Amino acid sequence: MERDQAVGSTSLLSKKVNIVGEIQGNEDLHVEGRFKGSIKITGNVFVGPTGVLEADVEAENIIIQ
Repeated sequence: MERDQAVGSTSLLSKKVNIVGEIQGNEDLHVEGRFKGSIKITGNVFVGPTGVLEADVEAENIIIQ
């Protein structure tokens, strides 16, 4: 995937959110909630202290706090 005009954008999965499925995109993702499935983004995935991932992840970087 190529990064486009969304560079600098970050999507937030907040701590009261629980998602099962697939996330795709051209920006960063900050996870504080729970996610199960697959993530395929061109940016970075940041997992905060309350974030829980059970996922196959393709990203530029994965940062786990």
